[in-house]
Amino acid sequence: MEPHVPTMFLMTMVVAATMSVAVAAGASTTRRDGSFLWALAIALYVLAYALFSFRNHIDAVSSIIVANAVFSSIFATFTEALYQFQRRPAPHFWIWTPVAITLLSFTIFLDSFSARTILNGAISIAQIVPLLLLLNQGRKVTPGRGQYFVATGFILLVPLYILRVALTAMGKVGATSMLESDSLQTISYLSAAISLPLLGVGFLVMTKERAEEQNHVLATLDQLTGLANRRSMDEALDKEWRRAKRSGRPLTLTMIDVDLFKHYNDRYGHQAGDNCLKTFAQIIQQGLRRASDFPARYGGEEFMLILPDTDTSSANKLVEKLRKSLASQNIPHELSPTGRVTFSAGLAALENDTYPDLASLIRAADDAMYQAKQNGRDQVRTASGSPSPPESNPAISTQPPQPSAALT
Repeated sequence: MEPHVPTMFLMTMVVAATMSVAVAAGASTTRRDGSFLWALAIALYVLAYALFSFRNHIDAVSSIIVANAVFSSIFATFTEALYQFQRRPAPHFWIWTPVAITLLSFTIFLDSFSARTILNGAISIAQIVPLLLLLNQGRKVTPGRGQYFVATGFILLVPLYILRVALTAMGKVGATSMLESDSLQTISYLSAAISLPLLGVGFLVMTKERAEEQNHVLATLDQLTGLANRRSMDEALDKEWRRAKRSGRPLTLTMIDVDLFKHYNDRYGHQAGDNCLKTFAQIIQQGLRRASDFPARYGGEEFMLILPDTDTSSANKLVEKLRKSLASQNIPHELSPTGRVTFSAGLAALENDTYPDLASLIRAADDAMYQAKQNGRDQVRTASGSPSPPESNPAISTQPPQPSAALT
């Protein structure tokens, strides 16, 4: 039984219209993620094929030149949508150049069906290939599998256009209307019926997967500093504690508090305070050595570093490096004895079962931090229950406590 091409044509139009509406309905009204452009591209498919189908009922300019320009605009709009999804600046001139070439070339070859078919196939391939390259470039930073559905949808079209160009060049294309029956028309509509759902559903899945990824990031990161928030810190603490107890490897916690931060906020304002914390968070991120080192904002101006497989000596060197990096920024603080922003830090290390539980390890690091404040701030202290580093900053061991100083 031979397929009925007009029915296949109508079904393809229905599928395209349905996918366009579905993508538009699923688009976010608050995020520019390319969804509306993607829906527009699929809607242009409906418009182009509607113009093609009226070949014998409307003028040639509309049914040939305008229709093919609209068809070329489909891939240009897909490209614009993908750039918007990837949040990259789109090279609009190059994206829309094929559309201009289509208008010019189809005007010249208005009376040559073979030339128009070859041009349509060649221009379409020239537009699809950059789309696939763009998808590949964003592959590592695009979460999930939706991108592979989209890529498959475009890949399926390439051999179709190659086949159309080859058969036309060999003079083996018989149908000159969208509604005429032949094997190539049947293959074209079958390919479209498969590709359109892949493109529509694939892009919807892409946007959904990235939204879920962003929500996950927002749920685990502190919005001001970009470091882990308290919730993800607690999860990491529990995981690393269990791992250290099981393996016998050392685990060091560092509690850090920006000195006299309340006074800084009062003197310079909360916006300056936020900028100060952001700067310090960047110093922490740049100063950590390994992917396993876990920085978190503990709360307010307090931070915690979870350092697996790190003894007190190594941890002390690392935190001293951070302290010196902050000093090199020379952030002014008129109400600080040093005249700049500093921090105090306390270390506590789990080595050889020195602490019975995680709470006691955290408490020891916190106590060591307050000892650093009592001893003049701008220094690093090691908890008494932890092995002391072989070398320590002289300011740490020689300065006597200052009980009158406010511990901020």
